[in-house]
Amino acid sequence: MINKELSDIYKVCCEVSEVDISLPVRTTEDYVYGRACYYVISKKIIGTRYVKKYDTTITVQKYSDQKIAKYIGRTHAAAINARRKVKYEYNLYPEFITMYNKCLELLGIKETETIDNRIESLQKENKELIDKIKSFEIKSDFLNEINELPADLKQEFEKYKWLPFKKMQESREHYKMNVEHKPIY
Repeated sequence: MINKELSDIYKVCCEVSEVDISLPVRTTEDYVYGRACYYVISKKIIGTRYVKKYDTTITVQKYSDQKIAKYIGRTHAAAINARRKVKYEYNLYPEFITMYNKCLELLGIKETETIDNRIESLQKENKELIDKIKSFEIKSDFLNEINELPADLKQEFEKYKWLPFKKMQESREHYKMNVEHKPIY
């Protein structure tokens, strides 16, 4: 069953990319994009299954990347890398998107995510990342106040306050001491 499904996906990806994606060639984007389509579609169709458990959907791996990649003479690392590149890089190229959609169409798979949905999800992800970056910003002006000190006071602070504090932290880690801190207001 798995070999039949992989065979169908392989044939369609070769047909759409107009090259044999099992050849160890990276000279043109047709090979790279064709293999990326094969890995993504294989993982989507036969690589995972979804199980409903306790009112949540859990993704369970059905067939490993190793089996999927081995079918075209590659390693699991190639499959993982290609899917990562699709997620962060290839999705930006119209040539890849066209090839991917054509493969899905020939396999009779309806893609639920449109370009508009993709843009919307990327904008949402972008906003979340901006919020995350802002949350890392220091809430107090403590470091700013230290930076504004004259050089001799900075050296004194480092020598008598900061370095002893660092040594204390290292000691706690070394002896695996867990000290509960009370919040400072």
